[in-house]
Amino acid sequence: MSQSQAGIKQLLDAEKKADEIVAHARREKTQLLKRAREEAELEINEFRAFRNADFQRKTNQQSGDKDIYIKNLSDKTEEEIARAQEDASHHAEEVINLLLNYVTEVYTELPSARKSG
Repeated sequence: MSQSQAGIKQLLDAEKKADEIVAHARREKTQLLKRAREEAELEINEFRAFRNADFQRKTNQQSGDKDIYIKNLSDKTEEEIARAQEDASHHAEEVINLLLNYVTEVYTELPSARKSG
């Protein structure tokens, strides 16, 4: 072999080796990116699960508080209704007498605004 052919063969071998190195680097980069994507998805899923659990806990807590509030409001309403009924029954006779007095008492006198001067 001549010296120029040896040089060309050496250049071709170097180019082939460089292509192999670049291809290997690309495969490693692809694998690294794939692994990073999988790890990121895992972290995202863990974070999402944590936030969902926190949301459910807070929702359940507020729901319980709302139920207590509704029960207290209902109890207070029932107490006020009972108190109003008791007051009505206690003062019923007095109210009836007042109404009868207003209905049965008739004034025959002409109001002063109607009197002509």
